[in-house]
Amino acid sequence: MSLSLDLDKTHLTRHIGDLIIAFTWMNDELAMVILPAFCKYV
Repeated sequence: MSLSLDLDKTHLTRHIGDLIIAFTWMNDELAMVILPAFCKYV
């Protein structure tokens, strides 16, 4: 199962250290998504 996120449409985004915390809507519910801020495997 794959997931596609559009960070321009998030409710709230915070950059804390090496993490990006995004609050976005998934399946009609608010969800918190934690992403690495820096990724060397792109």
